[in-house]
Amino acid sequence: MAKRIPYITLVLIVGLLLAWIYQGSREKQDQKQTLSNFLPLQVEYLQGPAVEQGRPMLIDFWATWCAPCRATIPHMNQIYARFKGEGLQVVGITMEDAETVSSFLKDFPMHYSIARDAAGTYFDYLDITGIPHLALVDASGAIVWRGHPMQLSESRMESILNEFKAAQSDNS
Repeated sequence: MAKRIPYITLVLIVGLLLAWIYQGSREKQDQKQTLSNFLPLQVEYLQGPAVEQGRPMLIDFWATWCAPCRATIPHMNQIYARFKGEGLQVVGITMEDAETVSSFLKDFPMHYSIARDAAGTYFDYLDITGIPHLALVDASGAIVWRGHPMQLSESRMESILNEFKAAQSDNS
């Protein structure tokens, strides 16, 4: 039993640490954030059309040097291809210079809009501390989901887009 005490202690510490991290991320997700004061996005578009205010959008925070970001590009291209016809806009935002991004896009095509936030305004406002990071923004500008791009469920996307379509048909 004495030999198991360090192991049991380690397991308890790791468990408590994971619970603390999970709780912190849940609290951050549960906070209502909005980009309505920052719309339309004040960024330099390097590729694709500017995203329009009043439509749902995905904002992908990324960088060319980030290997996990590169790994999510095919997934993000699929999301865009799947949902663009339903009103979804996707924009990848980086703080890197236009030349670096342009060179990168030759080897890693991104089929959605790409923009530069040179001052890091959106990174700072949303407290982006790690990339890749995705924010799902509804038509009103409210951030309804945040996290790693691979964790966004298709059902969550469909829910936001259905709300958008319902609001559009009510206004018609």
